[in-house]
Amino acid sequence: MTTILLLAGMSTRMGKNKLLLPYGKKTVLEYPLEIALRHSNEVICVTGFERERIEKVLSSYEVKIKYNPHFADGQRGSTLLGLKGVYDDVAILFGDLPLITSDDFEKGCHMLNDCPSCRPIYEGTPGHPVFVSKEKINGLVSDTRPFKEFLKDAGCRFYPGTLGTVFDVDTPERYKLLIDREDTILH
Repeated sequence: MTTILLLAGMSTRMGKNKLLLPYGKKTVLEYPLEIALRHSNEVICVTGFERERIEKVLSSYEVKIKYNPHFADGQRGSTLLGLKGVYDDVAILFGDLPLITSDDFEKGCHMLNDCPSCRPIYEGTPGHPVFVSKEKINGLVSDTRPFKEFLKDAGCRFYPGTLGTVFDVDTPERYKLLIDREDTILH
């Protein structure tokens, strides 16, 4: 399993780099990163906005870094850059999901043995990571439709996820919710 960890966004709704905000004794991005490292043969981190600051945090971890100079063009380009040269099953994960659990990741890894792609769902909302089998990677990369449409046509299945699969830290209000609940939900 290779995990593509997307860390290139500009955090416009937060007003500052959400990935570098403190949470517990780490930054927000270190929680999904450490989960990915536990369950992957390789973790590819795609950086963009504030590259130097993000890569300074990453320097403490065994990861491969790919810089997307066109990060302002959106998530699709960062995902495609991360997938370039990957010939393994893949998990695509956002760096602003600090509540993701090992169980969320393990369920997807196991389910991928029986289907071409899968992702968690929590209370009706599709979450991350998105798992894609190595047989479907070329199709995902070459398809010009939104990834959601490709996944649907590729037989993507859902599995029950936790709050951590959908709880992103995109706004100051979401970050406040995270910090206010830190003692009860920190894993």
